[in-house]
Amino acid sequence: PSNAANDDFFGYDVAIDDGIIAGASPFGNSDTGSVTLFNLPENGTWTQGQTLTASDASAFDLFGYSIALNEGVLAISAPEDMNTPDSPGAVYLFALQDSTWTQSQDKLVPVAGQISDIFGYSIALDNFILLVGAPGTSNVGPFQGAVFFYTQAAVIADPEELDLDVDRKSTRLNS
Repeated sequence: PSNAANDDFFGYDVAIDDGIIAGASPFGNSDTGSVTLFNLPENGTWTQGQTLTASDASAFDLFGYSIALNEGVLAISAPEDMNTPDSPGAVYLFALQDSTWTQSQDKLVPVAGQISDIFGYSIALDNFILLVGAPGTSNVGPFQGAVFFYTQAAVIADPEELDLDVDRKSTRLNS
């Protein structure tokens, strides 16, 4: 991207959906992390769009460590987020409205998270279902891991409507 700097790690994670590419730089923006969007207009030439950052960015949060893009919704993880109690990690949600990406709600954090959760280490988004991996979660034993499952029943037309269920269901991962 035009704003790239040494050690940004642009391309650490990438996502593509419906003529939009998202490229993550978890050490971009002075080590707070950023995600740069590229658009494919009708003329067929990719153009750089917005660069997104966390609303409460702090150095080494790793904003952009994992990203997922689907149906005008972009999920961006920050597994080392330092702005929540016990720093379990966080996932930020952005929605596309009128060609502008807007953070659509407060970041998602695990209920009763622990500093070692690494919430947001991996994420997946499909049809308004968001999965968030937290391999450091220790519900029963050390580093047992968990996947947090978030749903959205309605089609999202407005960023204010993007309000994934507060019921945070987790499934333990077995090795």
